[in-house]
Amino acid sequence: MVDFNQIINLRYNRVKPASGRILISDPFQSDQYFERSVVVLIDHNSEGTMGVVINKPTSEKNSLKFDEIYLPELQIYQGGPVASSQLFFMHCMGDVVPDSIALGNDLYWGGSLDTALELFQLNILNKENTRFFWGYAGWSKSQLKEELKRNSWLIASINGETLFKTEPNKLWEKSIQHLGDDYLAWLTLPIDPAMN
Repeated sequence: MVDFNQIINLRYNRVKPASGRILISDPFQSDQYFERSVVVLIDHNSEGTMGVVINKPTSEKNSLKFDEIYLPELQIYQGGPVASSQLFFMHCMGDVVPDSIALGNDLYWGGSLDTALELFQLNILNKENTRFFWGYAGWSKSQLKEELKRNSWLIASINGETLFKTEPNKLWEKSIQHLGDDYLAWLTLPIDPAMN
């Protein structure tokens, strides 16, 4: 039997936010972008935080055409509510994509989109090592700090292999499991508590 007090009284895990780490939403968030979400932090500094939701694929596969490059049926993810018509990408291929930003843990943000699309067409970049996103998630100065105090998020690490090889609909659960026994009760909660 699940002790509901144990679930509610879980506290912030005290890991500090940093580029390349992940935010794992608490099971009670109901926002369309952040319900049972996993967010990779791209940048965190005194002015604010930028991240991208990595486990929310869009409902349809998209076809993208850039100049002479055409990518049919490309899965694109909902990266967040900010700049939701802009295309971003993350990969674990390092210097293969020029101008990528190393986030740590074998994760890289962006780089030359033209090169990335060419490499995707050649299957050097693929769904096993790259994700494309519409938009990103952003927090203003101190906003994430306040959300962490309210226990809205836990912070952990993730590596590129886990991110890209785990089915998106299982990534939140797998991230919770990696946190250890103290958080496993979260996995027993329904998405909609009213349905319990």
